[in-house]
Amino acid sequence: MAPTVSTFAVDIDSNGNVLGSAMDANNFNIAFVRNPSGTILPGVFGYGYTTYQKYGGAFAMGMNSSSIVGSYNPGPMLSGLAFRCIPSPTGIPAYACGPVAVPGSVFSSAECINEQGDIAGSFTDSSKVPHGFLLTFGGTFAPFDVPGTTYLEGARITASDEIIGYFADANSAWHGLIRSADGTITQIDAPGATNQPGYGTFPNDINANGTIVGGVYTISSSHSFFRASDGTFTVFDPPNVGTKGSSASGINTVGVIVGTFTDSNSVNHGYIRNLDLSFTTLDDPNATAGTSASRINDSGQVVGTYADAQGSHGFVRK
Repeated sequence: MAPTVSTFAVDIDSNGNVLGSAMDANNFNIAFVRNPSGTILPGVFGYGYTTYQKYGGAFAMGMNSSSIVGSYNPGPMLSGLAFRCIPSPTGIPAYACGPVAVPGSVFSSAECINEQGDIAGSFTDSSKVPHGFLLTFGGTFAPFDVPGTTYLEGARITASDEIIGYFADANSAWHGLIRSADGTITQIDAPGATNQPGYGTFPNDINANGTIVGGVYTISSSHSFFRASDGTFTVFDPPNVGTKGSSASGINTVGVIVGTFTDSNSVNHGYIRNLDLSFTTLDDPNATAGTSASRINDSGQVVGTYADAQGSHGFVRK
């Protein structure tokens, strides 16, 4: 992999493999998988390209224990196409990548995948109308819509094909959504969400028990939330949070939550919300410009990103 100037760790699977994206000095985007021993596995970087193109490349979005998904584009126009990478049939620890067929799309993104290999994502048609989609491992394609939306993104998919995500309404305010396995769509709005352009509710993760975590954005600040499977919301912030607030980004099966908060000096820190409701602050020892936490797996390993004078770097907290 070519030297990079910005690296972002976005997900971690049950085996400790890390999924991330990076940008090199030529502004070429690279998707990568790092195994638990620290080896960057070949076969994903810049998927779909024989030459580097500025602002082109592959963007990692989601993973399960054997595959990754994302989107790639040929350059600055961001005409993205969804892709899926699976382990190479040669048995070598590498990935073989291919496009995900999304009928009727001019732009598509595969944003998450469950252990069965079912993919959720979003696409835009030739009339610039956004849609969500579910593509099962068996090949069944099911598009879905939120009437009046100007943008839609699926964030996570469960083993039962329940999809969470968020969408922007006609006034550019943001709302969470749950698409159940039978196709029913439920709008969710966290308490205190501001119903104005650029603000609202952003679900980021869901665990096997149906608990959703994310961020609720108001004009004055942001806050972390979790929503229990019965629909009850709890809004919270870790200690030492500043006026810019916090947002939850991941939750594992037992209910441990990770996220990021900004302190009174506008410095980012990762956090863990433990089962006893105590908090652990995460600061990578090499960080000089902030730390953020992205996901947590069932072993309690946390993946995220920290910044220093040279750029952004991924980290794993074991």
